[in-house]
Amino acid sequence: MNCKYCGSELLSNSNFCVKCEKNNIESDIKETKTKSKVLQQQHLNFFLLINNSFIELFTMRIIRIIM
Repeated sequence: MNCKYCGSELLSNSNFCVKCEKNNIESDIKETKTKSKVLQQQHLNFFLLINNSFIELFTMRIIRIIM
């Protein structure tokens, strides 16, 4: 595996680059948090869509019963 910052080869099972002295795991954590937030927003949007569809369907059925 290579360093994300300088491209030099990392020691086996190491996330720290001895050449540029940067930790390569930090960017992975940030990327994971960003992806997690995006997925949470997508799930929220999906559930809001389903909820709104259910409310619309329920309202239409109530109107049919009343008429």
